[in-house]
Amino acid sequence: NIFLNIMYKYSLQILIFIVVAIVIVIAVIVLKDVIGKNKVTSIENKFSGTGTKEDAYQISKVEDLITFFINLNQGESYKDQYFILNTSLDFQDDNSYLNPQDTSFGDLNNDGQIDNIKQELTTGKVFIKVEKNNKKEKDNKEIVFEGNFNGNGKTINNLLMDVPEDQVVDSIGLFRNNSGTIQDLKVVAKIFIPNVEGRTADIGVIAGKNSGTIQKCKVEGEIVANTEDANNTITVAGIVGENTGTILDSSSDVDITANYLKAGIVAKNVNSGDSENSGVITNCTNNGYINELENTEQYTAGIVAINEKGKITNCTNNGKLEGKLVGGIVGTSTGEIIACINTGDISNLKTESDDTEIAGGIVGILDNTTIENCKNTGKVKGL
Repeated sequence: NIFLNIMYKYSLQILIFIVVAIVIVIAVIVLKDVIGKNKVTSIENKFSGTGTKEDAYQISKVEDLITFFINLNQGESYKDQYFILNTSLDFQDDNSYLNPQDTSFGDLNNDGQIDNIKQELTTGKVFIKVEKNNKKEKDNKEIVFEGNFNGNGKTINNLLMDVPEDQVVDSIGLFRNNSGTIQDLKVVAKIFIPNVEGRTADIGVIAGKNSGTIQKCKVEGEIVANTEDANNTITVAGIVGENTGTILDSSSDVDITANYLKAGIVAKNVNSGDSENSGVITNCTNNGYINELENTEQYTAGIVAINEKGKITNCTNNGKLEGKLVGGIVGTSTGEIIACINTGDISNLKTESDDTEIAGGIVGILDNTTIENCKNTGKVKGL
């Protein structure tokens, strides 16, 4: 009887151990499955058209647009392929979706759960995430759009980019990093950047960086990037954060509040010397209000904050500008500024002066700059 009691006791413990082990294994399998389903991974292109210039891929619903951007953010450059936006799309409007209740796109808004596509794109931390196992990221290659996107005069409305704190990317904008051609597109967006230490980012509604061509594009909305860490390197602008390409015939009605380098069209415009069209901005207009909440040593401008040997022609700023170091057209320049007009009021912040404030109707600081046929009619108020 003693032997049987001992066997029974240990058999019961072994049985309990086996049951617990099975439960743990099942839990791990289920967790892996959930994580796998929540990942935003590359998906099959199902666009109408063949992607040629004569038969461009058709973007007709939000699902088409999200397929495009998911694959772009997973490393598909769409080099030499053509897209056309057939109709205006509004992320808040059910009619813009093929099926607003579709859950197959996964956790687009990074809240840890899968909701329908409309809810994913209009709530929470909305930003199509770059997966950590992305091959392009492993190879340290930038994610770049190298195709041709024709907005066809249509609008992408209610785009929300409330960037998660753990999402560290260099280029924040609809197309991230453009070296192709984006034309005839209007985007209405809100972009919010969290206060994270050690962040490096170029921020613009159309793209964070541009080395290609952006033409006849309009942007509206709001950008807020009030990070406080002095080690952050951030550029903020309505169209593009940093430009080494060409931007033509475009306008911004984006209100910007940022404690870093900021401007209506481009924050940093650089002539890289690679071509005649490097660092070129022509026929562009800013109507947005641009300001900083506290004095910083970063430039504020209507068109370009820092112009490094770039060429700015026939541009106009109508927006009100407030900042410690501010210029109606350009904050500081070593390039060309030709036939530009500022009508916006300019002022330093209303704080105690330390005698380092700068305010200029056209340019804040000149350094071997060419200025021709420019005009200021805005009020300039300096401390």
